[in-house]
Amino acid sequence: MDGSVSQVVERGSRQLVSDQGQVARTQPARVFCLPADMRRNADSLLNQQFWLWGQDIRRREDNALLRYGFTRTRPPENTQGSNCYVLQLADHRMVALWGFGFFYGERIRGGIYVPRSHLSPLVAPDWEPPANIWQPVDVPPYKPPEDRDDWSRDMPLLVGALQWICAYETEILRESGAAYRQACLDDWCRAVCSAGDVAGRWLHLAQQCEETLLRSALSSR
Repeated sequence: MDGSVSQVVERGSRQLVSDQGQVARTQPARVFCLPADMRRNADSLLNQQFWLWGQDIRRREDNALLRYGFTRTRPPENTQGSNCYVLQLADHRMVALWGFGFFYGERIRGGIYVPRSHLSPLVAPDWEPPANIWQPVDVPPYKPPEDRDDWSRDMPLLVGALQWICAYETEILRESGAAYRQACLDDWCRAVCSAGDVAGRWLHLAQQCEETLLRSALSSR
């Protein structure tokens, strides 16, 4: 995230061999997937957020992520890749950031990994990411939620992650001011909102995810 741009490894849909020996492509259950227009807006907002985190790292006064409470781990000597920033939150929650994706975990629920280019959560077996992730190729082969039960369990993790981003942006705006945040956005040619709207956009997206989950749960009864 310190200025380097990493390509995100795109993982296609899994192929499973059925009992009859046929190969079938499988995708996450559509019941909890976000609508297409919401996904497009979310992807653009996510890409913008990674730009903002990068600007915060390079802030003139100091590294805003470190000031916020993150710890930074650099790749080992002679290893190329992104620094890893880790933040331990209250109630056994944590966030990890790289230039190519982020991880959000809750001890009681587990974890999700979200690549930079798509707001599509991949399910992790543990609430903490493994060590020694420096490039996209180092990320374990996490899989997307596959059925209603998976989405019911994992969508709250995505909501929690979005709410945390909202809290982060709220604090940055309070500490550094709207002028600083707007200057960051002015240097981003694909800005999707103004500085004062960033936190609100993330909160609104979290609420949309919650509503989507609720509607799908009610429709299944």
